[in-house]
Amino acid sequence: MKRRHTRLLAPSLALAVALSGATGAAIGYLHFERIAGNERLAAERAERANAELQDALSRMRDQLAAAQLRIDALSGQLAAAQEEQMRAADEIQQQLAAYHGAPARRTIAARGKSAPAPKAQGSPVVLAGNPPAASQQPAPATGSLPMAVASSPVKNFTAPGSTPSYFSGESTPFLGTGKQ
Repeated sequence: MKRRHTRLLAPSLALAVALSGATGAAIGYLHFERIAGNERLAAERAERANAELQDALSRMRDQLAAAQLRIDALSGQLAAAQEEQMRAADEIQQQLAAYHGAPARRTIAARGKSAPAPKAQGSPVVLAGNPPAASQQPAPATGSLPMAVASSPVKNFTAPGSTPSYFSGESTPFLGTGKQ
């Protein structure tokens, strides 16, 4: 009987090795099939995400192009508005210069019809326009600062009656450094 067991033992062992090999191969196949399926799903998700990102990038490029067109259009409008503003400022300066020159021309024209006005030596002639700024007024002979001249009550302008006088109770104009 020993021989019989030995004869059966060898094919049984061969069968057991074959079955274990087949089982291992089946388990390995199923394991790698699952891994391959997961990788395939990950690749599909990555492709979809890439396509969505490409679409988003394309939309952003379109929006950027539209924004650039708006910026270009607004830049042109801004340049035109600044040019118009500069033209208007130049026109106002010309009108202001003409306005300030008109009283001087009237005074000179009035003096031209009559005898020339006597000039006091050492004092400048102030025409009937706006008074010169305090820094342009000469200092008095006493050697004090030009502020002393500007702080003297000079009234060479009378406001029209329709203009409200918010400082009617003030005795002197607001000139000087503001220190008391």
